[in-house]
Amino acid sequence: MSWNVLQENNLAMSSQLLFFFSLLGAFNGLLLAIWLFTRKPATLANRFLAMLIFMISVRIGKSVFLFFSTELDYIYRQIGLSACFLIGPALYFYFRAHRDASKSKQHAWQWHLVTLSGIVVLAAIYFPFQENTPDINGLMYRGINYIWLGYLLLSLPMAIPAIKARFKQSLKTPLDAETNIQATAWLGTFAVWLAYFTSSYTSYIVGALSFSFLLYLTVLLLLYERSKKQETRYQNKRIDEQQARALIEKLKHQMESEKRFTDANLTLPQLAKLTGVNVPQLSQLLNDNLNSSFNQFVNRYRIEEAKRLLGETPQLSLELIAERSGFNSQSTFYNAFKRLENTTPARYRQQFT
Repeated sequence: MSWNVLQENNLAMSSQLLFFFSLLGAFNGLLLAIWLFTRKPATLANRFLAMLIFMISVRIGKSVFLFFSTELDYIYRQIGLSACFLIGPALYFYFRAHRDASKSKQHAWQWHLVTLSGIVVLAAIYFPFQENTPDINGLMYRGINYIWLGYLLLSLPMAIPAIKARFKQSLKTPLDAETNIQATAWLGTFAVWLAYFTSSYTSYIVGALSFSFLLYLTVLLLLYERSKKQETRYQNKRIDEQQARALIEKLKHQMESEKRFTDANLTLPQLAKLTGVNVPQLSQLLNDNLNSSFNQFVNRYRIEEAKRLLGETPQLSLELIAERSGFNSQSTFYNAFKRLENTTPARYRQQFT
């Protein structure tokens, strides 16, 4: 076999591997989007996160096929650009859904998305990709990328708290999954945008590879953090029954008398210090003796306080009740209330009117 034939075989194998790994991220992204969209309990934030991942996956899929086949039908190019146009809005309203969990504010995003969807349809009818000159298509592509950037910047103020918390995270003060996902959503979307925006200096396939890499890196990091938390959860044997009862009484005092749960920034190390134990011991007490995680334990007290306020203070808004109960966001309050009480705060309040 000649040297040229070997080189051709190696290039063919490299292209096949590149195609496989580029498309793998898009395929798994579509599966993840479907899972998020059908996940229970259904929340508006999850729906927008599913929409975001779906649009990025469609955009990535189009890029992969176009990179390996320049004869890709124009309709698929149109679909890819339409998906790209909606990535930014999906990200922005994902963060809006976390900030404004009240259903009374849904009309804002509905009108916004209806308008954007109308623009996509009109563009497909009056400016179809196959009938435009390369200059016009190039201008549309750049314009869509700048619109994507605009929504990234609009969502940044809402994402900054989660991003800061993500970079300050340690195993002693682990982040909740919701904050982790918010930080990853913004940073990942920005990374994919940057890869496409700079593709003229690198390669068009970099965006697809970036998405695949980020998707699997995120999964690996989450699995690693979970395993490390499990390793540090317990230090020795189970806590003695008598000692456990004494510690539970101290916990009740801190939560019921001192109302520590009203502090939205309360952490496991802070509560451990107030109770007079170390972090692994408190974590073990919560898991073994109270069958609860730290977040579940604190949220039960917060929900009970919210129920009291909903019944006794009808003049207070849901946002204010969430704040006074110790929740740092309306969406966290709404999701926790629905999970524990199987109803919404607004419906719960109706029984008192």
